Amino acid sequence: MDETAPTGGISEEDRLALADAMAGLPADQRACVALCLADGWSHSDAAEALGLPLGTVKSHVARGRARLLAALTGGSDDA
Repeated sequence: MDETAPTGGISEEDRLALADAMAGLPADQRACVALCLADGWSHSDAAEALGLPLGTVKSHVARGRARLLAALTGGSDDA
């Protein structure tokens, strides 16, 4: 396999940018985003696994998504 080939349709540059953006999230937001958006967990399952209220997980995912979008597109971070 060619080690320079993109993984999952994402270029190496984009993958690194996403990793940097994820690292910039607060730990709770990062955990919620990783579980719900990257791994496809339900908000309920993530809340149970992380020991957080469901509403908190939903808020963390929404705010984390907004921060990632802002970081990756150069937009403002309103979250």
